[in-house]
Amino acid sequence: QYYWCNGLITPIRNEKGQLTHFLAIQEDITEKMQSEERVKYLASYDELTGIRNRTCFMEQLNEWLSHNKAYNQTGVLLLMDIDGFRLINDTYGHSTGDNILHRVAEFLITTLFEIDKHYVNKDVVESILGRLGGDEFAIFLPARDEKEGIATAEEISKRLEKSRFVEIPGHLTASIGVALYPRDGSTTKELLTRADASIYHAK
Repeated sequence: QYYWCNGLITPIRNEKGQLTHFLAIQEDITEKMQSEERVKYLASYDELTGIRNRTCFMEQLNEWLSHNKAYNQTGVLLLMDIDGFRLINDTYGHSTGDNILHRVAEFLITTLFEIDKHYVNKDVVESILGRLGGDEFAIFLPARDEKEGIATAEEISKRLEKSRFVEIPGHLTASIGVALYPRDGSTTKELLTRADASIYHAK
């Protein structure tokens, strides 16, 4: 199998100064490289769900906002949390709760991929998905308007309620808050604050 190594190759000369041999010293640094890659990965991605963590999501949203300020673009921020998630943890245990979060992340990846396909004829990049912490997920829909944002939120909610999770009986539902850029805010902080308030209205 492939492995990483740190190598030092030194030429060996005879008494006439001619190259006769090379001395190679190699150190297997595979574990070190894997550890460094893991650290880099965890700096941007959530270990439990595999999607962007809060820091990475905020950075990408900030980047989009900075880039599109001069282009009169609109965008929609969705904040979603799972209804009664604390009760799921208390009733079935944190391991089950973690499994639910992982499954919900997979559900969101698949659902957003399918939704994004409807916008392939427009100048639209794919949605930005992240886990902000706990059971709270954030989705930014670039170059979408209010109508498209609300339609996406309703589609996610509807599909989630129809999904089945073997870890728990019954349906899983979520509350989704919606904030529109630039109407509801022109910075990441403003949009998150407005979307967070919108969740409570949704509940």
